[in-house]
Formats: sequence, C-alpha cells, structure tokens
Amino acid sequence: MTGPEAERDTRVTLRTVVRALGLLWSAAPGWSAGFAALSLLAGVLVPLDAWLLARALDTVVDGSGRGAAVSAVALLGAAAVTTAVVAAVTRYAESELARRVALRAKGTLMRAVARIAGLELLERPAFLDRLRLAEQAGSGAPQVLIQAVFGALRAAVAAAGLIVVLAAVSPWLVLLTVAGSLPAAVAAVAESRDRARMLWGITPGFRREMFYGTLLTDAGAAKELRVFGLGDLLHDRMTTELRAIARAQRAVERRAALAQGGLAAASALLGAGALVWGAVQAVAGTITVGDLSMLVTGLAGLRAAAAGLVRCFGDGHHSALVFGHFEAVLETAAAAAVPTPPPPGPRLHTVRPTGVELRDITFRYAAGHAPVLRGVSFTIPPGAMVALVGANGAGKSTIVKLLCRLYEPTSGSIRWDGRDVAGLPPDAVRRRIGVLFQDFVRYDLTVADNVGFGDVRRLGDEAALRAAVRLAGADTVVERLPQGYRTMLSRVFGGTDDADGVQLSGGQWQRVALARSLLRDDADLMILDEPSSGLDADAEAALYEHLRTERGGRSCLLVTHRLSAVRHADAIVVLAGGRVVEQGGHDQLLAAGGEYARLYRRQADGFGRPADAAAG
Repeated sequence: MTGPEAERDTRVTLRTVVRALGLLWSAAPGWSAGFAALSLLAGVLVPLDAWLLARALDTVVDGSGRGAAVSAVALLGAAAVTTAVVAAVTRYAESELARRVALRAKGTLMRAVARIAGLELLERPAFLDRLRLAEQAGSGAPQVLIQAVFGALRAAVAAAGLIVVLAAVSPWLVLLTVAGSLPAAVAAVAESRDRARMLWGITPGFRREMFYGTLLTDAGAAKELRVFGLGDLLHDRMTTELRAIARAQRAVERRAALAQGGLAAASALLGAGALVWGAVQAVAGTITVGDLSMLVTGLAGLRAAAAGLVRCFGDGHHSALVFGHFEAVLETAAAAAVPTPPPPGPRLHTVRPTGVELRDITFRYAAGHAPVLRGVSFTIPPGAMVALVGANGAGKSTIVKLLCRLYEPTSGSIRWDGRDVAGLPPDAVRRRIGVLFQDFVRYDLTVADNVGFGDVRRLGDEAALRAAVRLAGADTVVERLPQGYRTMLSRVFGGTDDADGVQLSGGQWQRVALARSLLRDDADLMILDEPSSGLDADAEAALYEHLRTERGGRSCLLVTHRLSAVRHADAIVVLAGGRVVEQGGHDQLLAAGGEYARLYRRQADGFGRPADAAAG
C-alpha cells in the first residue's frame, strides 16, 4: 500500500471507529462510561500488582520486621482481590454493552432497509453482498470494537504503568521489549486488511450456500425436491460453496499463523534474554530480589500488554473495515429512502377527479437492457374496472410495480387526477392503493395479521377485518379454522401439537391475500394481479361478481390472463410485447378480430366451448 493510500485508509478507519463509538454511546451511555472506567482501573492494577509484589518480597528478605511484611502482603492481597472483582464486573458489563449495541445496530439497519422506496436497490447483487456484511457487522462488529477499543485502553494503561516501574530497573530492556512489539502491530494491520478482502470475496458464495441450504429445509420446496430427486444435487452445490469459502478462510489463517508464529518466537527469545540478564544482576547484587520479581512479572505483563494492544489494534482495524459496510448500507439506503415524515405534497384528489393515467410509459430494468414497456398509455377512470390482459411476459406485472412506485418509469409519466405522481412521496401514493401481487407473501402469522397487514391502522379492528374477509370470499375459510382469526397459518412457530398451526391450500391463501388487499377501504385504486389464479371456476365467478358490485366506488385495475374473467370490465387494455395493442370493451374487441379476439378464442377452444357461446 502506498503512502497516500495508507493515509486514506487510516482516515477512513478512524472515521468508522468514531461512528461506531457514537453508536456505542447512543445505545448505552451509562454502560459505556462505566466500562471505560473499569478498563482504566483494570489497566492500573497490572503495574500496581507487580510493584506491590516486589515491595513485599524486599520487605521479607531485608528483615524490615513482621508488621511491615504483613502490611505489604495484605496490600498485595487486597490488590489481587480487587483485580478479580474488576475482571468479573468487566465481563458482565461487556456482555450487557454488546447486547445493547447489537440491538441498536440491528434496529437501525433493518429500519433503514425497510425505508428504501423501491425495489431497484434490493435487486442489485453488490448491494445484497454489502447488506449481508452489514448484518454481520451490526451483530458482531460492535462487540469486537468494544473489546478492541476498551481492551486497547486497558492494555495501554497497563503498558504505561509497567514502563514506569520497569524503567527503574532497566530502561534498555523496556525499550527493547516495546520495540519488539512494533513488527507485530504492522502484521496485525496487514492481516486485518487481508481478512476484510477475504470476507468481501466470499460473500456471494455465502449467499448461494444459504440459498441451497434454505431450499433443502423449506417445506414449500420439499415436494419438487423429492419428486425430481434434487436433494443430492443441491447438497453437492451447497457443499461446493462451503469448500470454496473454507479454502479462502484457510489461506488467510495460514498466512496469519506464519507471521504471528515467527514474531511470537522472536518476542519469547527477547524475553528469555531479559530474564537471564536479570538473574545475573540479582546474583551480583546489582538489583534486589524484589526488583528481579518485578522484572519477571513486569516484562511478562508488558509483553502481554503489548500483544494485547497489537491484537486489539488488529481486531479493531478489521472490525472497522467490516463496520464500514454497515455505514455504507445506511448511507445508500438513506439516499433511496422514503422521506420520514413525508414532505407535504399536493393532494391526490381534485374537485374533478380524472382517475389514473399512464402517459407514454417506457421502462427498462437496467441501462443497456431492452425496454420491457414501450410507449404504454391508458387511463383508469374514477370508479371504473379496467382489465389489463396479455400473454405471459407482456409486461403486466411491471405496470403494477410502476403504479405502486416500486420503480420509476424510464420515460413518460403516471398522473393521478392530473398530477404527476413523480412529484409526490411514494408513501402518499401507496396509501391510496390496495394491491394483491401475483407473488403475494404468505406470512407465518395469524389470520388477523395476514389480513391486517393490508392496513396496519386497522390491525385490531375486527369489524374491518371481517368485512374484507367477506368481500374476498374468505369468510368460509376462516370460519372453519380452529381459532378463527387467531389461528396461526403456519407451523413454524408452533409447538409439538399439529393444532398449533394450520397450513392452507393455494386457493385459500389466495383469498386471504385478497382480503388483505381489500382491507384499506379508503383506497382510491385497487390493483389485483391474477387474483383468481388459485381458484376454481365457480369461486372465480363469485369473486368477480363481488368485486363488480361491492368495491364501493373504488377504481380497479384487474390484471389477468384468464379472459373469461374480464367480460364485464368497463374497459380492457391488451398488452403485447410491452405495448398497448388494443383498448375497448369485450364485445368491441371481439368484433375487431385482433389480439384480444385471438387470445379469447384460443382460451375458449382450450376449455372446449364455442367462442360465440363463451362471448355471450
């Protein structure tokens, strides 16, 4: 590393340590101050113990009298008791401080990630790698930094005290011992950089290993794994990733062991030479027995303190590098976050609402990729049901994500009652939307939570929950559950009894998720992406009749590829290849004989019924 690079690395490390200490202080100021005081006291006790032992021996040897000897030994014993008590209290304080800091760090990180406005950042592999390291840093790095910073404080105080008491015996031995520790400090910094680079390099492998491990233990994947015989394949892939990770870790640890072993041997030889010198001086009468004792214990303590400083410096440097990922994620997430609280913006409603309009929308997921949507324009009038249809891959679900402000259009605009939503906080728009995603989440929680998450303001409102469940046609599902709305829809958190949780069928989950999307009864727009994909024909017909007659004047965008469900929609928008190729009513589009008519007749033929009869 060049001089400027080393200087920049030092500045970054110091800045990160300062921020980590700021997190430490904000999480537990009282415990931080107490732990610092204990560390100082522990450091002072090390040279004090060595000095008291030397004085006690000299008092006994030179015949100063019984009283003086007893007093000296009593002081030595009191110091030993104090050292033991301080060590025990310090361990407890360190554990408590680490718990509080880890809790604060985890909460800060997860809150920042939850505030990210869209999905683009969460789909970047580099950000996900950094996020994994940030999670590790948030849970482990603060504790290591606590140990490193306060351990260094303790070791520095101990070393300073030992240098003072040992200098009276031999300043040159002290100087040699301290100088012998400098190469170890340099090696510790090099090792920490090496280890940090290794962690960054193996993070993608860790994510792949976790993915394979999750598949092997996931109940939802169990059927395919067994039917297709994938268990051994996934196990082998997971093991391959683990072996690659182990190789990288082993290489770093081997280099560290070689460097540390050589330096430790050199330090031991230096210490042995110092002890030989001390013994010769004691025999010659140049130093006292107490001085020799202080030399033995003091040099051992000084080497231990120097080694502790080196270790703490290396651990602290490494933890600071890792904690830098924590800081980087917070900074990146803050730049992409929804403002809290949202800044005041124009109201969505106007005196004359005009609905939601997509105006010449083009969108690509990444620069250089082909557009997924090209010049898409259509309107969802107030109170109308608009169906968005097309083959798989036409871009229907992408439009849903754009309407929910999970992505921003590459070009074009989305206007709500004439106002461009790009000028509104994403949360202000989302509060006016109820949405059922095609890949909706199945929360391993109660029915009440699964429905109530659609509007956390109504999470405890039983009447509102029941109304949404009834509208979604899920009331018969809930009525049959052993504990009604308190039934856990999972066995993940239950006990040994099967009654502790219930597993729903795909269609039942679809109804529960639909109820969640309908809970927000003050929403202006309902977005339903394939709401009947898990339902049979009768249930599908009943659902759409419910939505047509009981949606309370809300606009509705119905996204589906099942065209039998959209005959009664106020308007149908046909998407193909990322473009709107047709718009109109059911009869109008059939008569036009275009893409909609082709898709409709193909589906009708697939169900074994004449297209004309199906159209009626």
